[in-house]
Amino acid sequence: MGVKDFVNKLKPKEQSCCSVEIEEKKTEKDSNEPKKQK
Repeated sequence: MGVKDFVNKLKPKEQSCCSVEIEEKKTEKDSNEPKKQK
């Protein structure tokens, strides 16, 4: 949270764009891993 807030203050637009991409990739990985295990 602290790092996100710090980056958000530096570059709000870039940070929000990057965070959305990272969150989407994380969700993809998290949803794909359990399916492979089962």
